[in-house]
Amino acid sequence: MKIKIGVMGSAGEVADTAQDKIEDIGRDLGQAIAAREVLLLTGATTGLVYVVGKAAHDAGIFHVGISPAANSREHVETYKLPV
Repeated sequence: MKIKIGVMGSAGEVADTAQDKIEDIGRDLGQAIAAREVLLLTGATTGLVYVVGKAAHDAGIFHVGISPAANSREHVETYKLPV
């Protein structure tokens, strides 16, 4: 059975001066999680959790993003969230 890792965090906006640092940290964390071949669970949202999830997915692990929407159309059109 694979270990499950959850990454949670704010989807809010950050100051422009912090954006690059947050993206760097998120990519590093996503790649570190992927290197351990675990299952990643996050919110399906923006911000740090998006960067972590994308980096881990791009590195080849299975990533599950939990959306507040009832379906993919609502996820994109109503909540304006990335796929």
